Amino acid sequence: MYPMIENVDDLEFVQKLCQEATDSLKRDNKEFKEDFKQAKTLISAER
Repeated sequence: MYPMIENVDDLEFVQKLCQEATDSLKRDNKEFKEDFKQAKTLISAER
């Protein structure tokens, strides 16, 4: 779960971090569930 994504830049940043983590696990031949689910909490800038 990615909390409090306010804009596209936040979303892209978090997705990049996730990709870097999975790439690292693959490089290190670590087992992990590759088809894990991702969820986002979007908040509106208008309050």
